[in-house]
Amino acid sequence: MKTGLDNVIQKIKDGKDIAPHLSKQIKNLKYDDDLLNDWGIYHIHLGTKMDNSNFIERTGALLFARFDELNAYCINVMPHGSWSKQDMVKCVHQNWPESVSRYLLKGISDLEYTPSDKDIKTLRKGHITTMVKIADGIIYAPLGGGFMTSGISTEVVRISDYYMQRMWEFEKILKERTEDIVRALAGKEDIPIRLHLEISNGDCYAVEKQEQLVIKLGKLHP
Repeated sequence: MKTGLDNVIQKIKDGKDIAPHLSKQIKNLKYDDDLLNDWGIYHIHLGTKMDNSNFIERTGALLFARFDELNAYCINVMPHGSWSKQDMVKCVHQNWPESVSRYLLKGISDLEYTPSDKDIKTLRKGHITTMVKIADGIIYAPLGGGFMTSGISTEVVRISDYYMQRMWEFEKILKERTEDIVRALAGKEDIPIRLHLEISNGDCYAVEKQEQLVIKLGKLHP
């Protein structure tokens, strides 16, 4: 495994694509990785050769790691199936607490019920969120944001809701500017208006390409 591990770490340092080392299920848009959604931890295969599906050969031992915009946090190499071992969260806390500080539950000293690794495995099957207790006064919410009862990442739902809300806001702007649009297209009432959303440098526009009409809607991320 050492050669495979060294290869993966070097790829990460060089900024190379490590998707071939991930689960083959990443090609399945309906797949939800419970470990990733719950604790934000990837499992990475350590094979050294590509198989026929352009993935790295599967290995029994896996690298478990977290990532942010700047760093990779290599937690441990453990057997396949170690999805619910709380030692991974403890390792992150002990080595890089600043990377997960926003998930630390402040003001909570203990849990009414502290689940075991086996309990977490069982509860995840029902997509029931659990906390991880490191010690008295050190309790973490899910490092990956957790999941909905459907299994979908809570973060994915939050982002989806945000963009849907922005689209509703843009629609409201267009309705409020109906008279401006009509004036801009005066004399062309017989032409159907087809507005398309375009994004440039974070700014959103409604564009009628045939008549070259451009309406600024606002920032995608205000």
